[in-house]
Amino acid sequence: MLVSKTNPISDIKNYDAKVISKSENKVKYGLKNGAELVIQKNTDNSIVAIEIASVGGNHIEKIPHTLNLASSLVLKGTKNFTEE
Repeated sequence: MLVSKTNPISDIKNYDAKVISKSENKVKYGLKNGAELVIQKNTDNSIVAIEIASVGGNHIEKIPHTLNLASSLVLKGTKNFTEE
């Protein structure tokens, strides 16, 4: 479910997902675009962690090592914003 900051009530969009596998604290969903979403519940603390992984490498890059460069810059921040 994605919510817009401008009008959160009217801009809600639902996305269908199919359950691929399910265990005691982990559910894996398959999305229409081929992506997989894994939700793992941990009640030991109140921290929410998000991790994103994607397919990359020289076989899909037009210019070699551009994905490596982009991923190394993600945690650098900008002139006006820190990495946090």
